[in-house]
Amino acid sequence: MALERFFLQKFENCDFITKRKAQVFFYYSLLLLILLGLLLALYTVMPISPELARKGYLGAAAIIVLVIMSLFFLRTGKLETAVWSYAVPTILVIIALRLINARPAPETAFTTYIFYMPYMIVYVAVFGKKWHVLLVTLLFTATNWVVWVLVKNAGSILDATSSTGIINSTMGLLTTGILAYSLISIV
Repeated sequence: MALERFFLQKFENCDFITKRKAQVFFYYSLLLLILLGLLLALYTVMPISPELARKGYLGAAAIIVLVIMSLFFLRTGKLETAVWSYAVPTILVIIALRLINARPAPETAFTTYIFYMPYMIVYVAVFGKKWHVLLVTLLFTATNWVVWVLVKNAGSILDATSSTGIINSTMGLLTTGILAYSLISIV
């Protein structure tokens, strides 16, 4: 594929693992661009308030910019820079947006941005080190609990949703972190 060659030609003389990681990063980035386009389309057609849709558009647009920037670094042969130029801002944005949006929109506290957390843990496991996985898992788990504290008295229906949300998402995040950490240990 010409597009793959365009982005990965700097890795042709690298060791097998580096080549494969660059290839995985490239295809991950393409998939992410497609999924973010789908996210924008869904925010347009689903029955969501204009304010929430606008926030969704801005979040998706910011991630699209990060993905494109990281592809630029990949093109120049800087795999580590490509990986972390996407990961670090994305992790920080996920944490910040969950905290910022918790009080004004408690009904979305355990739905908005939470799906990014497990896959960012796996992303870090694929491209990072074991301690990176532990750090990201702990950051996301702590964020989850802070969000719960921010929304726990939002009303009876929302309290039930946030209580089940914190339980289920904490178990999911910790399980993902343990499995990702274990995967790195095995490999």
